[in-house]
Amino acid sequence: MSPRGRVLKGHLPLQLSRVLPPIPNLGAVLLLPRAQLQRDVLQLLREARALGVAGDVEFRVSIANDEKRALLEACTCVLYTPANEHFGIVPLEAMAAGKPVVACDSGGPKESVAHGVTGFLCAPESAAFAAAMARVAGGREGQAAARRMGVLARQRVEWKFSRKAFGDRMLGLMPGLIA
Repeated sequence: MSPRGRVLKGHLPLQLSRVLPPIPNLGAVLLLPRAQLQRDVLQLLREARALGVAGDVEFRVSIANDEKRALLEACTCVLYTPANEHFGIVPLEAMAAGKPVVACDSGGPKESVAHGVTGFLCAPESAAFAAAMARVAGGREGQAAARRMGVLARQRVEWKFSRKAFGDRMLGLMPGLIA
């Protein structure tokens, strides 16, 4: 399968097939952390087969940075499914690549993703993720929305999370710390 679809993380996206309206060429690449056990990957494969999406989902474990960049370039958006996750670098990597992020409305994404501007923050439920996915992947309007959000996502990363932004904030705090 080519990386024409979405970049997904975690177990939740497989459940999207139960509620997501048909979207041509949806496809998915599920990126799994290095620590993911082989039995977990096999369980995800069984879930994909049971849901009838095995042909549309590809699992990749511990990919190289070049491959991750290629996947980010080819995808429409990035789903980040962990609930109550710490800050997390995945949403920032996606936004820096100019891709909107669909994430749980908890933890780190609440700080990095601007809901409705750079992506969507959702309840940790398949239906919520499916609705957000349809908004950025469905038809011409969805694709146009994804492109607009991607541009704004890139700008947000540069404005709020770049080294320059961090340095400027640190310098702004210095006078109060020295006095």
